[in-house]
Amino acid sequence: MQTAKELEKEGFEVDYLDVDEDGLIVMNPMKGLDMVATNLIKEIEVKDGIIRVVVDLPENHQFAANIKEEAKERLENLWDINKVIIEFEK
Repeated sequence: MQTAKELEKEGFEVDYLDVDEDGLIVMNPMKGLDMVATNLIKEIEVKDGIIRVVVDLPENHQFAANIKEEAKERLENLWDINKVIIEFEK
């Protein structure tokens, strides 16, 4: 949410999406859309309480840190997740 608000301050138009009961929508700050719907997620793996998400952006992208933080915040709160790993590839 913070990323979207910062982008609005910079003059970007941001669309807010509803989240499901688990709050699993993560915003793509470049488009203001769900990361999965915009194909930024290359891979998701869930095994033994660990979720690994591969994002199709370079780690040094200007929004990478915000995306990582927001994704971790949303996923770490799930009852069966013990660890969240966010990786960047491009």
